[in-house]
Amino acid sequence: MQTQRTDISQPASLKEILQAREERQLRQQRLLRRYQRPLISLSLNIAGALKQFPLARKTYAEARRMMLRHLERVGACVVADEEVHARSGSEGCFAVTGRDAVSLKRSMVALEESRPVARLFDLDVLDVNGRHLSRKDLGLPSRRCLLCDAAAAGCARSQRHALDDVRRHTLRLMERHFQEQKADILAGYALRSLLYEVCVTPKPGLVDRISNGAHADMDIFTFMDSSSVLFPYFRHCALLGLQEHGLAPDVLFAKLRYPGMDAEDAMYRATGDINTHKGGIFSLGIVCAAAGRLLGRQEELTPVAISTTSAAMTAGVLAECRHIPPKMPLTNGLRLYGKGIHGARGEAASGFPSVLRYGLPSLERELAAGASIDRAGAVTLIRLMANVFDTNIISRSSLQNQYVIQDMLQGILATGTAPSESRLRELDAWFVASNISPGGCADLLGLSWMLYFLRRDTALADQDLNV
Repeated sequence: MQTQRTDISQPASLKEILQAREERQLRQQRLLRRYQRPLISLSLNIAGALKQFPLARKTYAEARRMMLRHLERVGACVVADEEVHARSGSEGCFAVTGRDAVSLKRSMVALEESRPVARLFDLDVLDVNGRHLSRKDLGLPSRRCLLCDAAAAGCARSQRHALDDVRRHTLRLMERHFQEQKADILAGYALRSLLYEVCVTPKPGLVDRISNGAHADMDIFTFMDSSSVLFPYFRHCALLGLQEHGLAPDVLFAKLRYPGMDAEDAMYRATGDINTHKGGIFSLGIVCAAAGRLLGRQEELTPVAISTTSAAMTAGVLAECRHIPPKMPLTNGLRLYGKGIHGARGEAASGFPSVLRYGLPSLERELAAGASIDRAGAVTLIRLMANVFDTNIISRSSLQNQYVIQDMLQGILATGTAPSESRLRELDAWFVASNISPGGCADLLGLSWMLYFLRRDTALADQDLNV
């Protein structure tokens, strides 16, 4: 591959644009003579003289990635390519084998129509004789205008739309694509965290793959039903953080409240009014929004940064507990707040310290030592239970029993050897017989998985969303 680079920070002159067109034709002729294969010419449709800026370069790279992946899917292969990054724009010319020009053109048109940002991709196809294949040649509809959906060529000739309007819409398409891409990743991790948490087996007192734990009204399929409807909510939280990263953290959190209520309604509809994930909706929604905010602000996405942002977002939630309307039904958490036990709200307002102190380090340590997902998750749950006041345990039993359970688990961990599977099953039997469920620690285990996935991620490393 040959790549040329020039100073590309300024708008392109008409002379540079015309020169780029001539040089493109020369590159195409050179590749055709040498390889005798169909060519794909890739560039971006960016109105105006300013063709190069960080988001445009990122979009070109995304177009190139999507094109190469699509060629791979259809059995085609690039045998040579040349790229230029100039003030007139980024563009590449690719000699392709494995498919004829007509089938390549159909594939490239399909790619151009595949998603909103791809409408900015200009994927021309030349046959081995250098003839440009058009959509009309293949009986395909012409390209549509970005703004009004009429034929793009007609709008361009008549200058129907103001240049500034076209440019603003172009930038929105680019930015929205990468924001949604990152939101999908974050929401996917949140959903995976829920599924990992419920599937870890055995878990004392909790639903897992082989037991209902201390829950007669639910099983693993109830959790699957609930999990399946929560992806849109997590995606909304992440996208909100990305798009509204300039908001004060507490204002961002306020915008999560009604979507969170809607997510709870969706959960109850999916489960037949059974509460499987209320805690996860609260905590993972906060983390998704916090991670989105960090990405939008181009700040480092680390567990500590997520913790700090989450704490800033939820700093006022404990104060709200002191001002509950007289006739408002009290949850278990609100009742225990009066006894000085702050539960999930306290964890959030402090930036989920139990996850940073016990959950995430335990998962990383166990997995690094070669433990299975089941084993790492189960041991991490025990470590959380041994160190965290769980409002579910207290509400199903008593504060005294919470101390008894912590002393028992801390004694097991003090041996230096994590509990065996048989010991975990004995604990499970005891919890079930006592009708005790450590649901709060289960939520923290899910959060631990979430931070584990984020820590090892590389897809979110590119945070350049500058326009």
